[in-house]
Amino acid sequence: MYDPSLGDFDRIDYRTLCPPGVELVVFEPNPCVAKAHGPKAYHYRDGQAVSCVDYEAPDTVGEYWPNELAPVITAAALDYQDLDYEEQLTRLICDHLRLPALDRDHIALDHAVIAYFG
Repeated sequence: MYDPSLGDFDRIDYRTLCPPGVELVVFEPNPCVAKAHGPKAYHYRDGQAVSCVDYEAPDTVGEYWPNELAPVITAAALDYQDLDYEEQLTRLICDHLRLPALDRDHIALDHAVIAYFG
């Protein structure tokens, strides 16, 4: 991932990590701390982004913002004002894509990045 503490703000092209026959899901918990943007999730298949979920507008679909997950998210009718909204949306995405449960005891944190923004 990019490392602001080293002055590296370039985005990662996850498509290169997702060749034909591969699926990749990327959760970006803090895409822009300075502007206070909400989390984002990306689902890639065969080198192409098939879903880009903006937690501030999760059912948004557009020409440059594909979102195969939009109907699933809309049908779930999550309440964005709920305190657990982000966790519920993450769980919905994980369940739909059949991802393994998140093990909070084994989450890797980049302490240098946290300290930089801390």
